[in-house]
Amino acid sequence: MAYSFRIDKATLKEYIELYKASFQEHRLGPDNEIYKWKVVKHFQDNWNIEAPDFSDMLKRSLAKTDNLLASQNFYPRAMIEAFAEAEPEEVRALFRMLFDENINVVERVKQFESTSNALVEKYAREKSSYQNPNSISTYLWLRYPEKYYIYKYSVIKNNALLLAGTSMPSDKYERMVFSFDLYDAVRDEVAKDAELIAMSQNSLSPDCYADNNLKLLTMDIGYFIDQNELTDSVSSSQSPSDNALLPQPNAKAIHSKNIILFGPPGTGKTYTAIQMAVAIIEEKLLEEIKRDSYSAVHKRFQQHRKDGLVAFTTFHQSFGYEDFIEGIRPKLAQDEGGSSGEIEYEIRDGVFKTFCDKAGTPVASKNNVDLGIGSSPNVWKVSLERTGDNPTRTECLDKGHIRIGWDEYGEMIHEDIDYSKDGGKNVLNAFYNTMQIGDIVMSCYSYRTIDAIGVVVGEPEWVDEYPRYKRLRKVKWLAKGINEDIVELNGGKTMTLSTVYKLALTASDVIEILRKVNPDLFSASLKIPNRVFIIDEINRGNISKVFGELITLIEENKRVGATEELRATLPYSGKNFGIPSNVYLIGTMNTADRSIALLDIALRRRFRFVEVLPNSELLEGVLVEGIDIAALMDSINSRIAALYDRDHTIGHSFYLPLKNEPTIEKLANVFEQDILPLLQEYFFDDYEKIRMVLGDDNKEDEINQFIVKNRVPEDLFAAQHPEVPEFAYEVNRKAFRRIEAYANIG
Repeated sequence: MAYSFRIDKATLKEYIELYKASFQEHRLGPDNEIYKWKVVKHFQDNWNIEAPDFSDMLKRSLAKTDNLLASQNFYPRAMIEAFAEAEPEEVRALFRMLFDENINVVERVKQFESTSNALVEKYAREKSSYQNPNSISTYLWLRYPEKYYIYKYSVIKNNALLLAGTSMPSDKYERMVFSFDLYDAVRDEVAKDAELIAMSQNSLSPDCYADNNLKLLTMDIGYFIDQNELTDSVSSSQSPSDNALLPQPNAKAIHSKNIILFGPPGTGKTYTAIQMAVAIIEEKLLEEIKRDSYSAVHKRFQQHRKDGLVAFTTFHQSFGYEDFIEGIRPKLAQDEGGSSGEIEYEIRDGVFKTFCDKAGTPVASKNNVDLGIGSSPNVWKVSLERTGDNPTRTECLDKGHIRIGWDEYGEMIHEDIDYSKDGGKNVLNAFYNTMQIGDIVMSCYSYRTIDAIGVVVGEPEWVDEYPRYKRLRKVKWLAKGINEDIVELNGGKTMTLSTVYKLALTASDVIEILRKVNPDLFSASLKIPNRVFIIDEINRGNISKVFGELITLIEENKRVGATEELRATLPYSGKNFGIPSNVYLIGTMNTADRSIALLDIALRRRFRFVEVLPNSELLEGVLVEGIDIAALMDSINSRIAALYDRDHTIGHSFYLPLKNEPTIEKLANVFEQDILPLLQEYFFDDYEKIRMVLGDDNKEDEINQFIVKNRVPEDLFAAQHPEVPEFAYEVNRKAFRRIEAYANIG
């Protein structure tokens, strides 16, 4: 079958111009794609079908093919050379047949593949010969570069969509023919560019194939198109949500503040969210992060999470405002002597408010002095003897510490102390156990005002030289001699008599006060790092219920410090709350769980949506006894999209275990435990459609059908009834472990 194409000449021309602009680097520079011309010349110089030592000749001919015939989990060159050593004459005859132009090319490729699969069963421990249309087309290209091209599934798939707006056939052999015809159509346009042809010919050295028919040049442009993006074209043709993941033209990475990654199950949305979070925190491009191994990225992600720069939660039907922002919770009432046994209620922050409250904490940039504030600090009220001026306050501010009393309990605080008479249990527990190095302390001057702000830098000490207030912790004072009213920031509450307790202020609030009262602190470039809050399954929560009034505050221009900054008065605490500009929100949603069209419109307006689709390129070269897993996945998804929609396709992550364990047993587990249950859920047990997706309707032998279709016997029921179906279906478990059952899928 011959294929005809209408090539998008404008898009191809743009790519050709980009190719010419990148020519030196791509062809002769670091990319070194000139090697393909040298590979063909080397093969042509060494190939001799009549060579006495066929095995040695084959090795010499293929010696420079490098990654063309070898990659991760794909070893066609090693296998064909092993076959040639074991059966040189049979392999010689195999190549003689392959290179016979009097035979239809598809028949030749099929015969080469089937004979190679027979040889692997006879001579090799491998379960695949790795001889498929990709590798076999490479042999054809090496022998007849004036006629053939290398067929690589992922490259052709991308080129077909970009240049011809079409998808590929389902049959793997037809896809190869499809690729040859597509490249020929592209070649017709390439041949019109005299400048490009001159550039290509002038770059060829004597050890390169001449490429007078421009087939190698065309194929190289196809590879270049697959590896590069037209930034201007993408910007004009895609929505802003798609551009959220694209490299930006400036040196500093710019990321959207609110992003939702959406797509079918198993496409790696959480995987991508982790990569994106690391990119945001490290202020790098996502593409730069993707160049690192995922294990290295994940390790950095875990460290960022440990440092308080990342938080993660999952929405569900019961998740509410009280969990996300703030709510009222019961607790046992306590006084200075301990628990009173009565129930009282406290306002407790939710996960997102807690994260935002700590988001303003700065870190020192390299070679600059750090303020010493911890990554997740609490803010404490401390009374230094009493309100107003007094000797203890003066001494503490001069010497760099705080001091409290209850000296009568002695140096060691232990569980057996009786607090019933003098109290102090809660204060001492806070001072010794809850307060941490890196926490912030505010010196209480009056019931409304503070006169100093500091950071705890030392563990509790007992200093017997003082006549009273012997319990001490060293503090680095960041501001002294100030007079700041903190009632509004403290949720409208004045400070109580208790010596030490947590205030409602956040680290961000404290930083704002410090910027006002002691701006010299920030003359050195103290950096406030980006922070990322990840919401998995964001569409499963009731967005109006969870976000409440914050749905407006998450907009970029409404953030704290932005041009249209907005703050909301929270209903329980009464606190004025805003979302810091350095907080980034990344949500993930499974489109098979709930259609994106049904998502709360308020959320859609405020988030950039980035689609994460099944990516068969990640499965390139994964073969299970000759079955191309990438092609198999694409065929299944094409049928699902036709019968249902693309929101219910099946992602590549279900197949990824096959990269390390490409066995029929593992493939059977994937289909039995993952693929079939998803199809049953998608199609509501409509087994006729499931049979169509799995190719069972194209299998004559029932033994290879995953879903067997049996006619219901007429005498099964006592009387005929219109509700009795004509056919009954059953899952054929044995088929999952027969490699032949998968042959008709891809």
